[in-house]
Amino acid sequence: MRSNVVVLIKAVKMTTLETSTSHCSEPSRSTVPLGKALEGARRRVQFSVESAASHLGIDTRELGLYECGLRTPDAEMLRLMGSLYGVDPDRLESRPYLPRVPPRIDRTAKTLSMGWMTIDLSPVDDNPAQANEYLVRSIAGSLRTMRGLDVGQPVYLRRSELPLLAALLDTTDNDLPVLLMRYLSLSYSETLQLVASMEGSIFSSSQQPAQKVA
Repeated sequence: MRSNVVVLIKAVKMTTLETSTSHCSEPSRSTVPLGKALEGARRRVQFSVESAASHLGIDTRELGLYECGLRTPDAEMLRLMGSLYGVDPDRLESRPYLPRVPPRIDRTAKTLSMGWMTIDLSPVDDNPAQANEYLVRSIAGSLRTMRGLDVGQPVYLRRSELPLLAALLDTTDNDLPVLLMRYLSLSYSETLQLVASMEGSIFSSSQQPAQKVA
């Protein structure tokens, strides 16, 4: 009898552990609750709970309560989260489920779409010599707007954005690192790492058609 009780207690503990490990229950595919949107936004930029909480100035327990929907962040905390995750705070509100749309080029319209921002690519053809500076400046400005970053704050590119941007930029241009440091406000080492990542993304996708504007 006692052994059965011990087995039952172990089973209850294991169930509790599995529940806590899953973090939060899965939402339906028809809606995305605020908490799940926060967790998804954090994961997309590859922040751990610990790292995100540290940047937000809160403890991991509070962040967990937000992501599980047990506590609602105020407007200022939503603004901070939106800035950290690169998401418009309005998009974090409970909303219909929409799959994430990656950056894409419209060859006919000659535009680059990033989030809700659209960059005109026609100047790239009109003035090839200044193409890199125009692209880096425009991309940096768009990302600052979407992420709520002030001038001077560093702008980090997501892994999913690298292949498309690397296909647009001339990575052999000796001035590219200088442009990235100037407009993205990156350090020298961060800039070299970014250029290497771009070159790596070009190599890994070399068997795919180049995504350049016609």
